[in-house]
Amino acid sequence: IVAYENLNSLDDTFEMTLDITDPLYVENASVAGFLNGEQVTARDLIYGLILPSGADCACALAIMCAGGEEAFAEMMNEKVGELGLENTHFTNPTGLHDAEQYSTCHDIALILEYACRDEFMKTVLSTYEYTTAKTLQHPEGITLHSTMQTRLYGDEAGGMFIVGGKTGYTTEAKNCLASFAVKYDSDTESESAVYGKDA
Repeated sequence: IVAYENLNSLDDTFEMTLDITDPLYVENASVAGFLNGEQVTARDLIYGLILPSGADCACALAIMCAGGEEAFAEMMNEKVGELGLENTHFTNPTGLHDAEQYSTCHDIALILEYACRDEFMKTVLSTYEYTTAKTLQHPEGITLHSTMQTRLYGDEAGGMFIVGGKTGYTTEAKNCLASFAVKYDSDTESESAVYGKDA
């Protein structure tokens, strides 16, 4: 949300660096797989952030929007205030563990609901597969898959179809999921959005 709302253009590019990728490799963080020197569009960074939980993309977007991770976390906390969330605080954009970074199921559901009000953000959160632009380092682009969509079987909830969402995992938090669904009313054959958070 914060990156998307503060970018000048989804077509702006960022050059990936070893200063971003090397520490994430050491931390065994999830990455989209962009390489040192690769010119990546903001659009591809957002898809890389959401679909495979790319920490490399989170860091790149933080630098693009705020000049660094700490300043970007401050912007995230400003957004928390705007949304009226009382039990959420961010210290980094990657989601990697920090004792001072926390939220609740309720607040995460409100964040997801807010994101889904925007067509682009909702589209990204609903995407199963996306291929990034071709670059020198990746002549065919990188094919990214949603960590959530690839785990769905279609029988998760009666009368509902899960449209999209976002997974998360750290050793401390374990498996997390924020998702949204369409509820089917068999009597009227109508659909309505349903937002929720499971952990």
